[in-house]
Amino acid sequence: MTGFGQTKKRRKKMINNDKFVFETEASTCIHRAGIKDLLNYLSDKTDFYTAPASTKYHGSFEGGLVKHSLSVYDCFWRIAPHFGFYNTDGTNLESAAIVCLFHDICKANFYTTSYRNVKDEETGKWMKMPYYTIDEKLAYGSHGAKSVFLLQEFIHLTPEEAIAVHNHMGAYNNGTYEKPGQAYEQYKLAWLLHVADEASTFIEKI
Repeated sequence: MTGFGQTKKRRKKMINNDKFVFETEASTCIHRAGIKDLLNYLSDKTDFYTAPASTKYHGSFEGGLVKHSLSVYDCFWRIAPHFGFYNTDGTNLESAAIVCLFHDICKANFYTTSYRNVKDEETGKWMKMPYYTIDEKLAYGSHGAKSVFLLQEFIHLTPEEAIAVHNHMGAYNNGTYEKPGQAYEQYKLAWLLHVADEASTFIEKI
């Protein structure tokens, strides 16, 4: 599925539905001061709900970022109970919602659409085709660190939550903590977020 290949009407309907689910889940499960301001910021000041999750890998379509975030949250709760992390605890539920739904907040206002000429193999004609590219506006640091920074502008994060978001990329992020395994040993939440993110990316392909 690619956003560029869908009709505008269908894309808008899908994105609006994901936006509704995301905001409902966040406002229902997260009761921390500032959550409403955070959601308003994402809706009014960023492209979070229409942005892709990457330029050409997972979720590289319009609305891919919010869909990936919801997918990570779903994968988390499919995995977590097997390792003793249950949502019967309100604290656990809130922490899981925060780190899963907002782990990639750094990708809001991060991508832009550009164009390149592509040759049609059947007709031999050149066509201008859209593609996503990076347009960094906040060069704060590594992928996870930037998400932590942005989140803490609105809501308080516990050390466990901050470490989970900071290390969710694991070895894939050269700028993260040099030994993410230590974070995973100390905090179950951090390891579960990392695994859920990989499950969404490589298994669910979102």
